[in-house]
Amino acid sequence: RYCFGFEAVAVESEKIVLVSFIAICAAIKLFKSPSISPFVYFGLNWKLVVIFSIIGNIIPIFFILFLFGVVERFLRRFKIFDKFFNWLFKRTLARSGTIEKYEELGLMLFVAIPAPVTGAWTGSLASYLFKLSYLKSILFIILGVLIAACIVTTLTFFWKIGLIILIIGIIAFLYISIAGVVKSVKENKKK
Repeated sequence: RYCFGFEAVAVESEKIVLVSFIAICAAIKLFKSPSISPFVYFGLNWKLVVIFSIIGNIIPIFFILFLFGVVERFLRRFKIFDKFFNWLFKRTLARSGTIEKYEELGLMLFVAIPAPVTGAWTGSLASYLFKLSYLKSILFIILGVLIAACIVTTLTFFWKIGLIILIIGIIAFLYISIAGVVKSVKENKKK
């Protein structure tokens, strides 16, 4: 773009940092960062946007899992933070039944669902609350982020294929759910 491309590299770097920052933000998360399409505004390659959205989504995992306990113990000495943590933990535990039941595998599934309050931040917090293994949690949260990235990227950029996959996924989910309920009812009748 410019002579020798140095200015272009600097401009591209700033855009990539912004994409990563958008993905790091808990309120926006991975499922939004490719969807709001910074690459459209900035002319970035969509593959770079997805990669840096994933990286930005993974960065907070380490801080939450390794430092949250220390920060929590320190801040709980203050009444306002004690109330906040009680509220936060109650809210997180209420949404984490899958994690409680299936542990790390449930954690991956929880993070993989590209919906509000189911991302890497909440998954990391739930892992902390359920006292799951740090290394396993990191691995399964990253896998969940990658699955969510695949789902969102497919739905965002390849919407026709994504729509077909989404419909098949919904049908499979409903079939599995109904089959589980039927099996449960049959088992209860036998007892």
